[in-house]
Amino acid sequence: MRSLRRAAEALGCQVVYVLVPNKPLEMVLRQRAESLASEHSGAVEHSMRLEAQAVHGGRASEELHSERVENLLRHPARLWDDE
Repeated sequence: MRSLRRAAEALGCQVVYVLVPNKPLEMVLRQRAESLASEHSGAVEHSMRLEAQAVHGGRASEELHSERVENLLRHPARLWDDE
């Protein structure tokens, strides 16, 4: 690091650290939201089955999942709150 800083200084530059994502940020956010929504949906569906309140039909479950994903994406800072 010291050599790199000296070389940068000699060239009138500065050393900057940058993290470059492997995937587009939008994709990372959507994948995280999908994962959290799936965890949440699974827990809710389990509780509802235990209480004999299960929602039958995949469409209602899919809509709830999609709604949860969109809600999470409106507040992306919350996507990593539980870690």
